[in-house]
Amino acid sequence: MQEPGDGERAERKPSLWRNTNLTILVSGQWVSQVGNNLFELAVYWYVLAQTHQAASLGWVGTAMALPGVLGLMTGVFVDRMDRRWTMVGSDVLRAALSALLGVFALLHLLPLWLFLVLVLLLMAVGTFFNPASGALLPQIVPDEQLAAANGLYSSASSSAGLIGMFGGGIVMSLLGPILLFFANAASFVVSFLSLMFLRVPRREHVPAAAGAGQLYSEWAEGFKVYQAIPLLRTLLLAALFINFAGTGLGVLAAAWVKGPLHGNAFDYALFGAAITVGAIAGALTAAQVMRRFPIEKVLPAGTIGIGLAVVILSRVPLLWVTLLCMLLAGIAMGLMNTGLTTMMQRIVPQEKMGRVFGTLGALLTLANPVGAAVAGALAVVWSVPFIYLLLGVLILLGSLPLLRLRAGTSAQSAA
Repeated sequence: MQEPGDGERAERKPSLWRNTNLTILVSGQWVSQVGNNLFELAVYWYVLAQTHQAASLGWVGTAMALPGVLGLMTGVFVDRMDRRWTMVGSDVLRAALSALLGVFALLHLLPLWLFLVLVLLLMAVGTFFNPASGALLPQIVPDEQLAAANGLYSSASSSAGLIGMFGGGIVMSLLGPILLFFANAASFVVSFLSLMFLRVPRREHVPAAAGAGQLYSEWAEGFKVYQAIPLLRTLLLAALFINFAGTGLGVLAAAWVKGPLHGNAFDYALFGAAITVGAIAGALTAAQVMRRFPIEKVLPAGTIGIGLAVVILSRVPLLWVTLLCMLLAGIAMGLMNTGLTTMMQRIVPQEKMGRVFGTLGALLTLANPVGAAVAGALAVVWSVPFIYLLLGVLILLGSLPLLRLRAGTSAQSAA
């Protein structure tokens, strides 16, 4: 005879914190993200120290950002390959390339052109990793725990950025940027080793080998997913709005702190730290919030929160107001990023998830230089407070498509 509650215990899912696969994945990627942030600090500092020309930084920025466009194509290959081994291969290659940068720099055998080529290759290899990672998570986490898992993943990434920002500055001031190239290589090794311990369930349908024509057809099919799922187009449009405006906000942050706030370098660091701490808090609490409110309501609320925070700080040029608004914007951003990723993982078919995440990453990457260029051009004719006001309004406009969402639409799309 079955005791009372036995059925409930049988149905109960393991705690998220007892999911060994998720713990291994998040831990390895946290170390890797710290390395990535250290590397990003080091490349610009190293090139400026070697060339003494600010113009060379533009070439570095291009080499860092341009490979992101490859995400439009890499998702096709990710969907045809084992996601874990794709991530492993990416880590191994990136560790080798980052170590080569360090060795050549130590031997003074690193002219600018070779440096740019190696950075370009390193970033290009990374475009395989991110869509594979986004597509892998639903394979190791049950659907009802996706929001919590994405929140944990996102908060780990944000905390890694915070540590990289401050820790990298200290290390560079004491030991120089070359050491950070080796630190980045070591972080990829840690990520690679952690992935080797994952136990990922085998996918039911893995496509067979295909020729160029078939690959092109599948690439085009990835765009058709956005056409076939209106909800996916809505999410993409909102993400583009926010990413475009957010880039402008970051580009002009130094001018805002130094100008209207009359602040110093420490105040500038606080600006970035406030939004990062907020993003960590928002991501960690996202699962609890989404248990009480439908994800379709959390997304527009988060977008409106970001927009209002930017509008308010643009009208009140005080440091404490700016830091409070950035903290609140970060919380809203953490909630929205987690909700956006979770909803996409639920509505996109598993066999097409690599292409969808790859396309999203590529389009958001393209939005970054456009947003930076537009913000810089506007700063020539308008004041920073007015531009910040415009960016806040733009983010609020980005919430309009999300306001049309109805509770349960993600579940219906998934079906």
